[in-house]
Amino acid sequence: MKNGTTWRTACIVAALAFGLAAAASAEVGMGLSTGGWFTPDFEPAKGFFDWWTLRMEAEISPFAALEARASGFWTSGDWKEESAERGWRGDDFELMILALEIGPVLKLPLDSFSFYGGGGIGAYLSSGSLDVWAGDRKHNVDLDFGSEIGAYAVGGIQFFLTDTVAIFGEVRYTWLDAEMDTEWWNGGKFLDGKRVSFDGFGCNLGVMLWF
Repeated sequence: MKNGTTWRTACIVAALAFGLAAAASAEVGMGLSTGGWFTPDFEPAKGFFDWWTLRMEAEISPFAALEARASGFWTSGDWKEESAERGWRGDDFELMILALEIGPVLKLPLDSFSFYGGGGIGAYLSSGSLDVWAGDRKHNVDLDFGSEIGAYAVGGIQFFLTDTVAIFGEVRYTWLDAEMDTEWWNGGKFLDGKRVSFDGFGCNLGVMLWF
């Protein structure tokens, strides 16, 4: 969706929902993690996004919680695309995505271990650039999709080192279909208006603190 009001409204509603859940919760967790996101259908990357995630969780019961996530994804590489007719060629690119997500989590506590799984929706905002060569002159153009609404599913295991400190590992899948918003100044179009799939699996490893 290109409608900025839609995702802004979604973020406000999500923040209020998490705030109410945290206020009513006996325990609240906050964690930081790192990982990677494989997007095999995304051109020109066809590969890997590095990412970090700030994860917040409010327990509703020992078996259920509501979580909110803020993640930053980044990828870069070479894109060897050219047009003999227009006399240009693409080169280095980078793309950054900020994801704001919220969803329910089901948990299975087992002594010092806890299995969990869940999913939800997210607002995904992007910023990127692409180097374009026209003869010996290099131009830098935008390569992004603005903002979109997507979804995710996640499953993992959490191991408690103490009553308040835990480490966790998880696997997730992201559904994100975006319309790229890229156009060169002379009319040479790259991905402008093209629907691109960022669907793919990711893995994550981090530390969680409970209060």
